Amino acid sequence: MLDRLGKFYLKIPKDILEVSLNEDYNNRQTRRLIKSYKKVETKIKHILKDEILHKMFIEYIYEQYDDVNNFNSNIDKIIESINKDNFVESIIYMSKNFYASNKFKEYVLSDEFSEYLDDDTSLNIIKKESESNSMENNQYNSQNTKKIEQTKNKSKYIVNIQQKNGFYNIYPLAKIQNNKLLEVEKEEYPDYGNINVNPYLEFSKQSYDNVSPLWICEFDKSQLEDNLNKPRFNGDSGVTKFKINGNELIKNKCIYNINEEGMYEIAELTDVYVDMEEWIYKDRIYIKNKPISEKVYINDNNYIYGPFGYKDNNRGGGYYLDKEDNDYIIQKIDIKENELNLSVVEIYNQYDYNNAYTKVVYFSNKENLISESIDTIGNKELVKKLKETISNENIGLSGKEIQEVRKSINAIIDNYLSEERMKRIKTLIEDTKKTDKFIENDLIDIIESLLESEDKKNIIAEKILKNHEILRKLQNVEKVDVEILNKSKELINIKEELKNEKEKLEEIKLEVNSTNKKNKQDLMNEYKAEIQEINDQKEKMKKEIKELTEKYELCEDISSLYTKKETLNKQAEEAEEAYNTFNRIKQRQKEEAEKIEKVIVDKLKNAVDISKYTDIAFDGMIANEMLKSAAEWSKGKYIKNYDNLIASKENIEKNLKVKSFENDNIIDYLYNKISKSRNYNRNEIINIMICLTQGFLTVFAGEPGIGKTSLCNIIANALGIANENSNYNRFIEISVEKGWTSKRDLIGYYNPLTKSFDKNNRDLFKTFNILESEYNKEIIDFPYYILLDEANLSSMEHYWADFMNVCDLDKENRRINLGEDYIYSIPKTLRFLATINYDHTTETLSPRLIDRAWIILLESNSMLIDDYNLTLNCSQEKVSDEIIMFKDMEKCFSYNSIEDHGDELISTVYDVLRDIYAMLKENSISISPRIDIMIKRYLKVGCNLFEGTKDATSEFVALDYAVAQKLLPKINGYSDEYEEFLNNLKKKFDEKNMMKCKKVVESIIEKGNRNMKYYQFFS
Repeated sequence: MLDRLGKFYLKIPKDILEVSLNEDYNNRQTRRLIKSYKKVETKIKHILKDEILHKMFIEYIYEQYDDVNNFNSNIDKIIESINKDNFVESIIYMSKNFYASNKFKEYVLSDEFSEYLDDDTSLNIIKKESESNSMENNQYNSQNTKKIEQTKNKSKYIVNIQQKNGFYNIYPLAKIQNNKLLEVEKEEYPDYGNINVNPYLEFSKQSYDNVSPLWICEFDKSQLEDNLNKPRFNGDSGVTKFKINGNELIKNKCIYNINEEGMYEIAELTDVYVDMEEWIYKDRIYIKNKPISEKVYINDNNYIYGPFGYKDNNRGGGYYLDKEDNDYIIQKIDIKENELNLSVVEIYNQYDYNNAYTKVVYFSNKENLISESIDTIGNKELVKKLKETISNENIGLSGKEIQEVRKSINAIIDNYLSEERMKRIKTLIEDTKKTDKFIENDLIDIIESLLESEDKKNIIAEKILKNHEILRKLQNVEKVDVEILNKSKELINIKEELKNEKEKLEEIKLEVNSTNKKNKQDLMNEYKAEIQEINDQKEKMKKEIKELTEKYELCEDISSLYTKKETLNKQAEEAEEAYNTFNRIKQRQKEEAEKIEKVIVDKLKNAVDISKYTDIAFDGMIANEMLKSAAEWSKGKYIKNYDNLIASKENIEKNLKVKSFENDNIIDYLYNKISKSRNYNRNEIINIMICLTQGFLTVFAGEPGIGKTSLCNIIANALGIANENSNYNRFIEISVEKGWTSKRDLIGYYNPLTKSFDKNNRDLFKTFNILESEYNKEIIDFPYYILLDEANLSSMEHYWADFMNVCDLDKENRRINLGEDYIYSIPKTLRFLATINYDHTTETLSPRLIDRAWIILLESNSMLIDDYNLTLNCSQEKVSDEIIMFKDMEKCFSYNSIEDHGDELISTVYDVLRDIYAMLKENSISISPRIDIMIKRYLKVGCNLFEGTKDATSEFVALDYAVAQKLLPKINGYSDEYEEFLNNLKKKFDEKNMMKCKKVVESIIEKGNRNMKYYQFFS
């Protein structure tokens, strides 16, 4: 069927095909891949392979035909009516509306479909349309341009944003259209009325719930994708139909506060007032609920007032309007006069219990809004404002600065007090009956503050003197005359007192000067004597201190000499004892040697035939002593040689350059090194390095010839440890042979007859001796890698058995015993790499080994085109000129270097991991505590290092790799039920965008179905 449809699509005119093939297809990567194919046939074949792409392709073709919507909705009648003229439109219409129908499939496979397809005359109508398009001013181009413009003209929605079970959802509540707010029809967003947000890493950084329940969201319906993940909420059986790219919404600034759109909440008041104009001057106006944004409006039947801020009512809870915001100035807006400029609606949000109903005003045309400014300041607040303006209290300025401020007092008053406010102040002052208290408490303070300024005092005096009416009124006030007379008398008395005080002051000055001259000389003489006495005492104390210091230093030297003497005496005694012991041992050895020599001589003297020589050669005591001494001599020689090969930083720096990462990033460095030889992305290289750093054994699995061994060599070169021409090579490659059964095949064994170690692999024996020396000297400067090539030619469970018990890096006293006293400590710098193939010639990996290893599956397309030549010339590759320290690898890739942050997203990943555990356990796949610990340590690092993809966040990318490499290798079973389990597992991976795991499970199912329903990872 697909082949026939492919031929049909090729008959469609070129211009229509070009538009359809160049569409978005929901992601850039798919669009680029389709565009990379040169032939149209190849592009269509690629689209037909993917059901989703195929459906989208049909949609794009369908949109370019105007007449297709005129067809009958009954497929039987459509098939009956097909002829040469309507063949193309009929197929396009049925592809769009009846693709899954059996009748459509039967028709495509019918002879009639083939005849129309082969008959070019049946395509005349579409050819004519194509010619007509080019004749009529390139109608195709105009349609395409129109379509692009429609994409640009995104619709605006009022939405509520919520997070459920780790997923973000957008709930459209109202649509903004033609400057009006329209209710969103339920049919537009079926199921739960929401749009699932995915991906959402950038989107999740905004605290939507804490800021506001209502937001503006701009998007075009072409941005909505069918939600294949179908997340379920709280056990519901329903699904969410659509999803949208949240990161793109943030990037394009398509999510913002409703205030930015000219939309504000209308606050509900706690009290009902008949006359808004009258009570708007009240001190506090209380509102029922906390507003959803910083600015709000209030309204009555005819007007809207605002904007207001709001404040917490600390005295009794709740909130009240902040009239002081905007200096008490608000707008009074007539609703009827502004019908075209605003609308008032109540938005129902069924998804938010606390804010189910929110009344808002939408200023759709704010520029043409007709409004009147109102000053809402009350009389009490007005007087307070005036006093604050002209008062010098709490200003915190110097006297000179205050004078400068008061020079511009008029400007300050003009800024804060409008002409209307000045009139109100004047009215308050004139209305004496109502403002007696005002005059007593406030007016006098104001006048006093003004009179403190020299400039203002002169101005006020000048104004009063020019205004004869004011002077007349003041003169008629008897109280003023009396007060002036009293003040005049007080002034005369004060002047007289001041004169007397000045005379007394002069007399005191003369007396003090006389006394001072006499006393000053006496004091000087007295002080000189005291100063001389103090200086003498000071010199005497200096001499005493010097003498005491010399005595103290001498005492200290004597004490030190006594201590040294005791130490030397003790060392002499120990040396004498050791010497005596040595002489005793030497004498005993000499006596034993003489006895042995005498026995040997006697044996030789008595040897009269060949059989006697046999007695000599195999004498137990003689042979044992000779072999033992030879073995000890040989081992001592080895140890001395190995000590010279210890890879401390000081030794290495004499021969190699040690890489420093003070200014560089180790991930960037390794990526640049490895990607020159392997077509791996950044995440794949990060994954390999986490496995090598956190695991004792890392297995590279895959088909023969895909470059597993060469990859290990590339990694060793990138780390700088493959130095074949150096004494400090820390990478050895061991080719495993078929038939190995124990460690003696891998390394060698202790021979009790010769009292020595028979080495099967000299390099590996040398490695363990070097690592033992480094362990004893606590040197952990550089990593050491051992590669087991073709590791499963023999059973690793057998020849690698001694290392199974030291795989846990946290375990103390990790040692292997090769026989007798050949016991070696395993430092934390040692790692094993292994390459395995899976075919009938190899051994399977045991469950115990899989529990302890990371299994990295290499795909055949992961090699570069030139890898064949690279593999052939691997020995000629340029050795890295820099070696990486072990601490730098641990700092980046070890779980110990990452702090726990309690990230909610990582917690979500753990929830998914527990679900996968449950599915595996239900099918008899055990999850050991060791595996759980390894995965969680991997995630701890991976969630911080991996880069997110177009489909998944970094956390789920890390989970994808971890599950694929630790859990999926345990798959091994058969039967239809097991296949159903694998299909459910694949569905789970698909829902969570774990594409790597999904691909592995698909491959296992495909191979198992060809192998009599026997499903296993290693097949």
